[in-house]
Amino acid sequence: MAPQRCNQATQQHVDVDCPQVIAEYNQLMCGVDKLNFLMSLYPLPVKVTKWPVRMISHFIGFAQCCSWLEYIRDANADGLPPKKMKDVMAFQSDIAHSLIASNWAAPTKRGRLSTTSPKPVQ
Repeated sequence: MAPQRCNQATQQHVDVDCPQVIAEYNQLMCGVDKLNFLMSLYPLPVKVTKWPVRMISHFIGFAQCCSWLEYIRDANADGLPPKKMKDVMAFQSDIAHSLIASNWAAPTKRGRLSTTSPKPVQ
């Protein structure tokens, strides 16, 4: 597949000769460009200067976008109509709600601690 450019004299797209390496690069980079675009749509707001927190935030956003692309690929394979597919924001919102719902801590006991240790479970 040769790259196309617009010829201003004829106002039509024409094929441009390019080395094979450039054609392969253009073919393979569309996934990276799409991922970068999706990550820039809804970035995770992190206002810290510590680099580990920024890296973790970046990897979380990376994982969310890759998961959404996988969701779209599976939905297309299953024949789900495009109107029923979730967009990026709804997908990220569902991930956040499921993480919040799954992180309920056990209720803490109130009062004094007991002086005897509990019996071991057998």
